[in-house]
Amino acid sequence: MRKCTSAILGTYKTSTPRLGHGIALARLYSTQNDLSNQIKDRIQSIPILQDGHNGKIVTTLMTALSGKDDQFRSLVKQINELDCVPDDTRHSIMNEVLSLALKHDFSLYYHVPETHQWSAKAIKTLVQANPGRAMSTWELIARHSIDPADDLLEVLVEKALFGERYEQEESEQFEFSGMHIYKAIDLYGRISQPSKEISKLLVRTLTDQEALSALKYANINPTILKESLEDDISPVAYLRIFQVLFDLDPGMLSSKDLSKAFLSCYASNTSSFETALDNDTKCCKQLEKFFGEPMPPIDTRSFMETIVAYIDQNKLDSDRTPDSLLLRLEMVRAYGIYLDDMSAALEKFHYYQTHDKFGIEFVQLNLQQAFTFQAVKQENPHYLKVAETLITPEQIAVTSLKHLILARSAFDVNSSLELYNDYIQKVSKDINSATNRSAAGQLTEALMLANLYNNDREFAQVIFDGAIASSTVKDEHEIAKLQSLFKVYGDAWKHDNWESAKPILKAEILKHIQQ
Repeated sequence: MRKCTSAILGTYKTSTPRLGHGIALARLYSTQNDLSNQIKDRIQSIPILQDGHNGKIVTTLMTALSGKDDQFRSLVKQINELDCVPDDTRHSIMNEVLSLALKHDFSLYYHVPETHQWSAKAIKTLVQANPGRAMSTWELIARHSIDPADDLLEVLVEKALFGERYEQEESEQFEFSGMHIYKAIDLYGRISQPSKEISKLLVRTLTDQEALSALKYANINPTILKESLEDDISPVAYLRIFQVLFDLDPGMLSSKDLSKAFLSCYASNTSSFETALDNDTKCCKQLEKFFGEPMPPIDTRSFMETIVAYIDQNKLDSDRTPDSLLLRLEMVRAYGIYLDDMSAALEKFHYYQTHDKFGIEFVQLNLQQAFTFQAVKQENPHYLKVAETLITPEQIAVTSLKHLILARSAFDVNSSLELYNDYIQKVSKDINSATNRSAAGQLTEALMLANLYNNDREFAQVIFDGAIASSTVKDEHEIAKLQSLFKVYGDAWKHDNWESAKPILKAEILKHIQQ
């Protein structure tokens, strides 16, 4: 595997399927025949050769295409030896042949005289076909003093991102480095009108390599970036692209985009987010030597403060559309859980009650979630009482029950058990296809964690065993989910004392309420 000393961002893995010799020979023979026919058609279509006086030239060139392995070299030689046509005609014939044949046999390049005047089309094929082992693409460009047009620049961007042909075809892994990003973005910036394809390729590559901090310098069409928000990308990648668009023109972003930005910020307590954020932060530092000062590392709290201020300022959460309801839901949750501002969350809720009652019952669920979260975080029993007043016992949601079981454990774990016993026989034991969880499983998980938070592993085990024995929880995936809580508890005791373990378990309680 080739190692790049400047490799910083990861690897591309390439695998070239190996064909059996018989298939390979058959395909090669077929390709040669097809290529010969294309070259014949191309030569015959050259206007000056359609003149009857030049019929012998066409016949001479056609005889070179004999079907032998060296037929294309023979053809190039024949063209070089044409002395009965003007130089520009000979150059034109050669360029038409090279634009087709170089992809099949790059060695033809070494049979072209140095005095040959390459066309833009032939040069593009030359760059695409160059294996890059004997002479790199960049050496080739310098050798011919090429001032690339847009279509060639796009080829060069791809070369910068993915390496030379031999690296792609023969290396099991291609080491990706900051220099590749710098070179690709520099070349991309020279394209007067980048195609949608190359723009999307650049964004996708930066996304895959967790190098979207470089977007600041790429000057990519905002429409392309907006479309990228619809792709299946990580929360960190979403926030990076969102940030560029927000800085350019926040008006481009829909309520759904803003809502998804909230959700991406909420993911910050997951291990996958932390890993991606760590990679992104390293990338920021490593790209400084190429770009100067890149994007600062992502700060989800600051990000969220900016978004809620923008929504407040433009009253985007203040109409009866479903999209505005999405924002109302997230504004209450953002203020109450992630910005620790219950006064603002409550003020928002009261405003919605007065002016925007559409979907208010769903907003109320999020407010209840915020109060249960802060009850545990601040160890404030008053917040727990408020949370309980926000619930209608006859229509209580499973998530609300789960939050209350967890929150009560911070003050009286026996009341968590009472709530569980009141409802466990009333909720479904069947797996929900959307969440892959059952209501009974979620409540059992909450009660187990509540007891572990109170350092009662023994009773948590009793709850676990009883739920399985009674078939309250029967799905294997869900059983494994419950069992994993014991590992969380064990890991919390890494310092062998409860004072160190309890804050870790409290953080686990808060994480479960956030979900």
